[in-house]
Amino acid sequence: MKYRISGARYDTGARVTIELEASSRAAAERQANQAGIEVLHIEQVREQPQADAPDAAAHSAHTTHRGEFPPEHHIGRWIALGILVLIIVLLAMYWDRLRDLLPATAAS
Repeated sequence: MKYRISGARYDTGARVTIELEASSRAAAERQANQAGIEVLHIEQVREQPQADAPDAAAHSAHTTHRGEFPPEHHIGRWIALGILVLIIVLLAMYWDRLRDLLPATAAS
């Protein structure tokens, strides 16, 4: 089986990604350690379908890259902001009437 190993070189600390053929995950990790790589992540590589296969497009993998996320809809934030602004405007308009309803404090 083929394994993709991500890690860092012992001597330089440089990040490295290699693919190794090994009988097991542990064997792949041992090979990487012997090659001077500190293993951070191991994943099994899956075989890709042939390009001339009729259903190759149906099996294409969906990938996202760093920074590629679906757009977020902020309609809820806009509604909450609008309600907050409306409350502040109403308080400013009717402050005199509301102040008369509040209990008076005794000034000493």
